[in-house]
This record gives sequence, C-alpha cells and structure tokens, in this order.
Amino acid sequence: MAKKSSCHDEEDAQSDATELEENIKDTIKRNVLRY
Repeated sequence: MAKKSSCHDEEDAQSDATELEENIKDTIKRNVLRY
C-alpha cells in the first residue's frame, strides 16, 4: 500500500482498523459456531 501524507491518513487508518476488527470478530464468531 502506498503511503499518502494527508491529514486524513489517521482517520482512514482508524476506520480501516475498526473494519478489520469487525471482520476478525465475525470470523471468530463463525469459527466458534462451527465447533
């Protein structure tokens, strides 16, 4: 991923991290339900 220096970088990273966390939680939930 190319690094772009803008004042929105931190905001974008924050939302990306939140999205990632949600995806991980969903995956874990699915894995737990599978067993």
